Amino acid sequence: DPGPLSVFGETTVQGIDKVDPGIILRELAYQPGEIFSPAKIAESQAKILALDLFGLVRIAPKEVPGKPSIVPMEVQVSEKEAREIRVGVGYGTEDQFRAQLRWQHNNWLGGGRRLSLEAKYSSIFTTGAITLVQPHFLSPRTRGIISLRQDRDDEDTYLNNASRFNPRIEHGFTPQLVGFIGYRLEYDRLDRISQATIDALGPVRERGLMSGPTLGLVWNTSDGPLNPTKGEVVSFTFGQAGKIWGGQYSFYKVTTEAKKYLLLGWETILAGRLKIGFAEPLGAEENLPISERLYAGGEKSVRGYARRKLGPLDARGNPIGGLSLIEGSVELRRPIWGPLGGALFI
Repeated sequence: DPGPLSVFGETTVQGIDKVDPGIILRELAYQPGEIFSPAKIAESQAKILALDLFGLVRIAPKEVPGKPSIVPMEVQVSEKEAREIRVGVGYGTEDQFRAQLRWQHNNWLGGGRRLSLEAKYSSIFTTGAITLVQPHFLSPRTRGIISLRQDRDDEDTYLNNASRFNPRIEHGFTPQLVGFIGYRLEYDRLDRISQATIDALGPVRERGLMSGPTLGLVWNTSDGPLNPTKGEVVSFTFGQAGKIWGGQYSFYKVTTEAKKYLLLGWETILAGRLKIGFAEPLGAEENLPISERLYAGGEKSVRGYARRKLGPLDARGNPIGGLSLIEGSVELRRPIWGPLGGALFI
């Protein structure tokens, strides 16, 4: 027995104490007067939860008699502590012992602004980073991000100490499609480059400033970031550095990757992946840093090969990377017992 065509009415907020209710109301995917839509309610709930300010979010029509054509809405929230500390330790066959410490404020100076301080350590990567995220930057679907990092990359072929400043703007065209445009300003200090690597590649610039724009798109319909069971993820990234931007390196780099997940039944997931990349120096070969060349092999690439060892090597067997890359995989995943899962892959 369908009632009259209904539209959203005004929305009230319940359960707030320290958080400004305006932060919640601006995340709503609907406006008063729009046709009532359960999909809009679900999108609003996801956006409010993404603020990391609430442990519980419930959006529902207020109880009113009859079948109203204007439906007043109510948002009920349960606040959680805006500051959080995360500590993690682990072990991997590639990076060995690893540790992470992160402090984050999810409402720094109000407005849902997020500030995080992070330190990571492993035998390959050591990082110290400060990141500021400004939601609703220029538009409700846009956010500004500023990241300042000091990284130490300890690879077989080189040791790179890099100071990185990366501002960017992200825009959500739809809940599934996100694009970004940013700028990369980075100073690299490369050490421990062997003569065998220089013989294979030619002159290598060991110090220099990298400066230039970056842009990208991500299409994501998967049902989870850690262990998705369905959907797809397609990403495209383009970066360019050049002397016209004030840097000492000059090159471009393009990477695109597609992932697909299918639930076959019996808790079994079919997952596929294809990645393609290109990099090219503009001018002399040394204008493309060795750290920006393309590498394959390892636990996040082609398993069964040592890290970065699938591709060109110098005379001492150390990876020197290439200018193009294509890699892919198909695998079957299934839980075996409790948290233990298994995969068959090629």
